[in-house]
Amino acid sequence: MKRTDLPLHPQIKQKGNERTDKVKPKKVKGSVLAVKRMSKKKARKLLRAHQREQRTRERIASAMEV
Repeated sequence: MKRTDLPLHPQIKQKGNERTDKVKPKKVKGSVLAVKRMSKKKARKLLRAHQREQRTRERIASAMEV
């Protein structure tokens, strides 16, 4: 077999299995959103970012009132 006969890009082996890789649809008020499981680290990071945004919104709102 010649080197030119081989594909240019090696085939990428996929990790995981079919059962756990499927994305479960979740109904939210008529629309369908894809739900993916996330790590605790990622969930905490998102939660912290959300809380930070809320605090800044509250600060801005209180500053506007004064």
